[in-house]
Amino acid sequence: MAKGGANLRFLHDPVNFNFVMTAQGKLGDLLRRGRCTIGDPVGVDYLQKVDDKEATKSDLWRVLIMVNCNIRGPRDFTRGGVIIFETCDGQAWEPRSFLAKRIATYPPGSWFDRSWFDRAHPKEQEVFKAGKGILVNECTE
Repeated sequence: MAKGGANLRFLHDPVNFNFVMTAQGKLGDLLRRGRCTIGDPVGVDYLQKVDDKEATKSDLWRVLIMVNCNIRGPRDFTRGGVIIFETCDGQAWEPRSFLAKRIATYPPGSWFDRSWFDRAHPKEQEVFKAGKGILVNECTE
């Protein structure tokens, strides 16, 4: 058992992330088909978000995974790539990092094909050029 009682072996098995559904399929299956292994950090977090203006509470679930994928593509994404998905109040899982957006949008094998940069969102191109790999948004109601 790891520090804090977390079962890290469980969290490093991609199949255990199949509860995250994307337009391309279950996240764990996509990671396996994309030849990705899960590294550290890895986590599933629950946060209760309170809106002070409306005195309402909402549930936020966040999955954060670092992966190494044995595929062609920019090293900033394929080695130590950051995958973040979030859901609020039981809605659909939304990709919050660039790699998560590629996984949710394109099937494995075409996440970083020859024309990936041309199809990339302008912010993704900007961040990639700067040598970074994360864009995190908050849930919107």
